[in-house]
Amino acid sequence: MGSAMQGRGRSSGFSIRMVLSGVLALSILIGWTFYHANFVIGRTLMLAFPHWEVTYRSAWPMPSGGAVAKDITLIPPEGEKAGTIRFATLSISVPFVEYYISSFSRSRGALLNAIDVLRLELGDGHGTLSEPFTDELAAFGNFTGAPFEAEGCLNDAIWLQKEVGEMGLKPRGVDLAIAFNSEGRRLIKEQTLSAPGVGRVDIRRELIKHDNFSLFSLIETGLSEVASDEWHIRDQGFVAARNHHCAVTDKVGEDEFVNRHMASVKRLFESVGLAMTPEIEDAYRTYASKGGNLDLTAKYDPPISALKDANRELEEMLPRVQGKLTVAGKPHTLALRAVTPRSLPESEALTTFALPPNP
Repeated sequence: MGSAMQGRGRSSGFSIRMVLSGVLALSILIGWTFYHANFVIGRTLMLAFPHWEVTYRSAWPMPSGGAVAKDITLIPPEGEKAGTIRFATLSISVPFVEYYISSFSRSRGALLNAIDVLRLELGDGHGTLSEPFTDELAAFGNFTGAPFEAEGCLNDAIWLQKEVGEMGLKPRGVDLAIAFNSEGRRLIKEQTLSAPGVGRVDIRRELIKHDNFSLFSLIETGLSEVASDEWHIRDQGFVAARNHHCAVTDKVGEDEFVNRHMASVKRLFESVGLAMTPEIEDAYRTYASKGGNLDLTAKYDPPISALKDANRELEEMLPRVQGKLTVAGKPHTLALRAVTPRSLPESEALTTFALPPNP
């Protein structure tokens, strides 16, 4: 009897140790998966928004690869004086194999180098942000997705979400997606800024890499060359609302406002030493008057290097640009002229149209 009792005691102790070991291993695994989800989210946000302050809550790993979070707040490098924006949701997608290789890599180098492809999606954004999300989106309104959104207005330089609503549109928050593909010698960066019911822009840039640094290393050598750019703009009612709003506010007809818009955009081009050809000007005027779709594609042959071409004159660079502008379904060969730059004068005026003329 005594021996039988001792045997059951040893078996019971062994089982408890196995259960505890299993619970411990499961706890470590769960803790590591959440740690890695936070690592991927943090690195992706640093890659997409360098020098920004970004906070988020409730990071969760996705079994298919990637992670999700909620309540994301973006503050630009200039600080809250440039406004903030808060997104309800964040989703980061990473290919299954790359995510799990990264997750279980023992060395930091392998952890950083495993991921070559990822996509970040921010949803339902609301706020007062006045700075562009990225350099590539600098010409587009944060809450409209429209190029040169307020140019031609006498007193407005940009519009915030509340002001877009006051034009008679019904903004439902903005969605922002940024994707990177760094496989091979090419780096492709794609961005989509969508303001449902207002407008949308899709941007694609292709670069040729001349270094071996991974996405998550966050190292930018400046050696990459730009091979091509694409902009695809979809107006969803903003252009008509903008033209009517500025015409009424400035007490002019809508045709006159479009003239002001064109003059302001042309002035911005001249400030960097560029001028539109008459055909391109007429095509853009069609978009500025009626809205609709505008597609611009450009290839650079040879590709443009920030280091090698930094001191070249614009007139030397333009022959390397081969592109097409399509408005209302009608394609036009992209043609721009180099002109003597006319810098924007120093002035207290807040808008391009209100600036005093200068030689």
